[in-house]
Amino acid sequence: MLLKSVLFFKVQSLLLVPNHVMVLATLGINTGLVLDVGYKEATAIPIVESVTLLDLVKFAPLGSKSIHYRINDELIQRNAIILENGQESPVGDSLSETILEDIKIKTCFVTTIERGSHLVYQKLSDEAKSQKQPPVECSITRPPPAVRFPVEGNKLLKIPGSLRESVCEVLFEMYGEEHTLPTLVIDAILSCPVDCRRQLASNIVLVGGTVMLPGFKHRLFQEIKHLTTNSERYKQLSFAGDFKFHKLPCKENYGNWLGASIFATSDLLLMRSITSEQYKASQRVTDWSSCWNPGL
Repeated sequence: MLLKSVLFFKVQSLLLVPNHVMVLATLGINTGLVLDVGYKEATAIPIVESVTLLDLVKFAPLGSKSIHYRINDELIQRNAIILENGQESPVGDSLSETILEDIKIKTCFVTTIERGSHLVYQKLSDEAKSQKQPPVECSITRPPPAVRFPVEGNKLLKIPGSLRESVCEVLFEMYGEEHTLPTLVIDAILSCPVDCRRQLASNIVLVGGTVMLPGFKHRLFQEIKHLTTNSERYKQLSFAGDFKFHKLPCKENYGNWLGASIFATSDLLLMRSITSEQYKASQRVTDWSSCWNPGL
């Protein structure tokens, strides 16, 4: 109550809005599925008529942090070397989170679904070799080129091309019943009422820094298409051919901010916000979902 009183002492009116609803304002739609892939987790958020279906939101511990761990593990397993003034030293655990973030953004990418499936066999082959077992046949013979990445001034880290291509597979690897990003999207839609599933599938919006990785959107669409047409788990879907992604009019890491800015310039702000006089009379702030909802 003290916070509310302070807010209304400073401002004339107040409107609290769900940030993922604001993403839809950039596209002029009021129903869609927002997939937010951030640092620690991915969240699939169904929004129907500008109201977030909170009890149907799906989460998975997949995001940039998962890729950073995979990069660090791969560098250690491959005995990567840091070169400084002609001297070589092993990577060890010396790489900071900031350096791993830079490596991911500047050198890594998401490969196609076909090469992704081959990378699984390549990983099995590498594990077999380490255990002195017969190698698993792998059809990938031409990995991307390796790069020399500057680390802490005059140090250079050689990053293998196969690492650049493989680390993002952590977002799509299936382990039993655990979610991948494609299953997160599909299961979130399936948890919604039947009459809005098709509309949600055809209005998918991707936000967050991780979705800006090269090849991410194409791969996610490939994976969803593959699962909904070939997987026993989803073969009964009636809307398998309706999945579509929207293209935001801005970078995906600030879509929420742009949507809120657009909403703030519309007449809906005055219609739905609560003034200081109204708050003084009622002593409460109305929830977004309880407001009259004319749509965005």
